[in-house]
Amino acid sequence: MLPNKNTPHKWSHYTVFLLLFCIGIAFFSAAPVSSFIIWGCSLCFLPVWGAGKGARSLLGVRPPHSEINANTIRNRDFYNHHSDIIKGYKLLVTLNFWTPLEYLKMHGVLFKTPEETFEINPRFGAWIPYLGETSTPSPHASVFGLVIPDEVLPILMHYREIVEADFPPDEKFRRLQKMTADDTNPNWLRHIQYALHGKYSDMAEYWAINDLTSLQGVGPAKARKLIGRGIYTADQILQ
Repeated sequence: MLPNKNTPHKWSHYTVFLLLFCIGIAFFSAAPVSSFIIWGCSLCFLPVWGAGKGARSLLGVRPPHSEINANTIRNRDFYNHHSDIIKGYKLLVTLNFWTPLEYLKMHGVLFKTPEETFEINPRFGAWIPYLGETSTPSPHASVFGLVIPDEVLPILMHYREIVEADFPPDEKFRRLQKMTADDTNPNWLRHIQYALHGKYSDMAEYWAINDLTSLQGVGPAKARKLIGRGIYTADQILQ
């Protein structure tokens, strides 16, 4: 039987929206302005294509279930309405040194229902609807540039394992120095050097300077002097 031309698409416009939404998240950490433009276009595109004909489309009137943002995509009603295409949710973490280890370990893990997800600071990542496997891994924006996540997640997790461990500051500094030692995995070294942009000599200096400059009145130059005196963290000064 031929489809009724007056019958709106059941899910195709939402599929395109979700794809645009996911692309926006993927580029957020490296290009937040571009991400907001992508998200804005997707939100404008959704009602115009899928809301219906005539004045409803022209005026952008949207049905209640199309009010979509990072929170409502994890709403049970939204999930039920789109259960024909949404297979669950995946946590897309920010591929940067500040993302906590517990989140890095969950990158790409499938959670099948909204109730299995949890609130997360947008700085560390975001939930995306899972629509099914793609044929090839897609590159993500990161502190290392545009990369396949599996290439750099071990670097980030190793860094976080050190800085979150209960080691004294000097031991953390020593271990972080080894991340850019001569015997470092060449692929790791290439990614790390890209991330440091020549601003820091190694991961140890990156960690110490970023910690010390959290103190008012301490800039990179003063932080380097403190490092030379064996002071690596703000807590060592505040004690």
